[in-house]
Amino acid sequence: MAAIFVDIEEQQHTQRFSDILGESGRMLMPIEGYEKKPIVTLEEAVEPIVEYVPDVKRKVYVAKMKCAELSPGKLSIDEAASITLYSMEWQPQDECLYHVLNKTLRNGNRQKLTPWFLFLKLILTALAHLPSMARTNEQFLGETGPRTFFTIECDSGKDIRKYSCYQAEDEILLPAARQFKVVSCLSQGKNFYMIQIKEIQPPFPLIELAPQ
Repeated sequence: MAAIFVDIEEQQHTQRFSDILGESGRMLMPIEGYEKKPIVTLEEAVEPIVEYVPDVKRKVYVAKMKCAELSPGKLSIDEAASITLYSMEWQPQDECLYHVLNKTLRNGNRQKLTPWFLFLKLILTALAHLPSMARTNEQFLGETGPRTFFTIECDSGKDIRKYSCYQAEDEILLPAARQFKVVSCLSQGKNFYMIQIKEIQPPFPLIELAPQ
């Protein structure tokens, strides 16, 4: 999954966007099996991943406390808190839940995803309850040296601002296993490139987002 930010003046928390640099471009096997799991509390959902995400139980407590303050909506507290937990950033960065999960999603060995099935069921169910939106987002990666300007067109973005830890930022989350094609890649001078990518709809989805 990847986060993109739209129409904000200053971005303070862009690690989840720049995490896209970890994408290999390889076609991986579909993500299957999580959809058969029951929906459980967030505490139960993270139990199998405690060894991979240190201190995750304390972060769950914080996420649920934050969501308890929200007005009732389409999501349960546990569903909302799963999004909040995903949006959290702490140090070291490579121990953040989103970082560990995205690294596992990119691994060709789908067996490594098994401990994540309960959490995936919870957060993907939450995202399925949110309306999809089409957006075009422009982002810079790199402030000095080589720089890349991305234009990203997506149709399945989910507005998670209400549930994010950083509500000052207009954050759109792209669910896992979205597919994109490169529309153009242009050099704009020394060490400056412009890349345009667009979301495409495959004939067979690589993951089912709708709740079962």
